[in-house]
Amino acid sequence: MSSKKSIASSLIEILLYPLSILFLAIVTLRNFLYDRNYFTNNATEKPVICIGNLTTGGTGKTPWVAKMADFFKSKGQRVAILSRGYTGDFSGVLEVEEKMDPRQCGDEPLWLKNKTQVSVFVGKNRYQVAEVALKNK
Repeated sequence: MSSKKSIASSLIEILLYPLSILFLAIVTLRNFLYDRNYFTNNATEKPVICIGNLTTGGTGKTPWVAKMADFFKSKGQRVAILSRGYTGDFSGVLEVEEKMDPRQCGDEPLWLKNKTQVSVFVGKNRYQVAEVALKNK
């Protein structure tokens, strides 16, 4: 039985290898274009901590964000959480309120708002969300 699993795993690895090479090429090109200033970065006036990666849900990112927010809040820091609000039905930038419908802002941003009691903003454009958060808080 384990040899069947081993064969299946090997086949999956063989099939995914070309995709990994393509991904490497895309990331390398993207980094090259940033290095040569074809793409530009937007910087905010305050520090930003990003918690996230290409992994799908279930890896503990949201609870980690809550822990980080609570930690910095306990140190007297002003904290705002910025989220893409993936499941939310909104446009532009939206500040999450405690009694908001999760369909509007997304369930995770609403949970973070209620758990941490810090400002939470959602929007598709991260830089725009950061600018709104800095102006409002």
